[in-house]
Amino acid sequence: MKKWGIFSLGGIALIIVLALLGPSSGCKKETPNKPSETQAKIAAAEIDTKEITAQTGIRFKIIKTDARGYMPQHKFFWICVPNDIPKEKVKELVQEIINAVTSKFPNTYHSFTVHLFYENELTGNPEDCRPFARATFLPEGDWVKVGRTPIDDYKNYQLALEFRGKEK
Repeated sequence: MKKWGIFSLGGIALIIVLALLGPSSGCKKETPNKPSETQAKIAAAEIDTKEITAQTGIRFKIIKTDARGYMPQHKFFWICVPNDIPKEKVKELVQEIINAVTSKFPNTYHSFTVHLFYENELTGNPEDCRPFARATFLPEGDWVKVGRTPIDDYKNYQLALEFRGKEK
């Protein structure tokens, strides 16, 4: 009789564990969060979009921003621009955005990546869309040197711009 009691308790415990894990172990596809007002507030704290628009003459919208890592820390931007922006203006815009962040937060970020989207091609989540260009700001333009090179004044950093798909 004691054997039956031990097996009963073990069986009940197993059933409880399976009941708790069962519903959560299924493959649920979660819908990704859309960029919220919080993202806009974070970006506004770092970048004055009106000031950069006045300097460059380019209207743009920061869709999302993110900082990842700790020593080294990487900064990411997802930005939407007009469909008719020339290639030279894209580089000027990215440089002004990076300058704005580095002036407010000197010696903070070890790398910058900016994903650029045309207004008419951005549908839904930026992660699901293909950017027309990507800019990186890295020490001597090399990912290998990120975190190994001093970030004082970003004097050894280089801006690289890679266009994908159609170019204007």
